[in-house]
Amino acid sequence: MPGGHMSVAQLAVMLNTIPAEISFIDTENTNRYFNEGPKVFKRPGMALDWDVFSCHPPKIEPMVHTIIEAFRAGRRDRLPVWVEKDGHIMLVNHMAVRDSTGKYLGTMEFDQDSPQASIRGASAQPCRKRRIASVVAFAPPRDLISSLNALAVFR
Repeated sequence: MPGGHMSVAQLAVMLNTIPAEISFIDTENTNRYFNEGPKVFKRPGMALDWDVFSCHPPKIEPMVHTIIEAFRAGRRDRLPVWVEKDGHIMLVNHMAVRDSTGKYLGTMEFDQDSPQASIRGASAQPCRKRRIASVVAFAPPRDLISSLNALAVFR
């Protein structure tokens, strides 16, 4: 690898040490990788080599199609979304994976539990499609506003 070298075992342990849920979907929309460890979003090993759309609830499937097609077409490279799941506020980062020429190789999802985040008005307003439009995070990322604006695409 350009940044160094390590064994597959070392790479696997390193990826499993990162405090996040990592998945990779290839150009054929097939689940190819999930890191191991505790998960908020269930990713059973049997879902590997399955179509990514079969692993999402029917209400979410059109959003997954839209995200992946935007990556494939080069209209987007990243889409961060705040989601509430089982009492956890998650920052779900969808990212296009491209080679050095810009060719689309797949999609990576990188989900981080954000215990420092809080929800404004969550009890008064249920989450639509399990996403949060009114998240106020402690030291929010610079692209939080653009992330929330991007959610308008899915309304």
